[in-house]
Amino acid sequence: MCEFKVFLNDEQVSEDVVFVEASESGVLLRDILGLEKRLSKCRLSRVSVEEERVDLVRE
Repeated sequence: MCEFKVFLNDEQVSEDVVFVEASESGVLLRDILGLEKRLSKCRLSRVSVEEERVDLVRE
């Protein structure tokens, strides 16, 4: 399984993320333990499977 580190404006905000859902209100992250984190007023910028990295930016 591929787990991601998640960065918001180049600052790491989460790790071991296996689920990302973008919506108009922000982004929902879920880690391998099922713990969820909601980040508002941001959007998905880039996903790199090779780097196991998800980049978000503030709106």
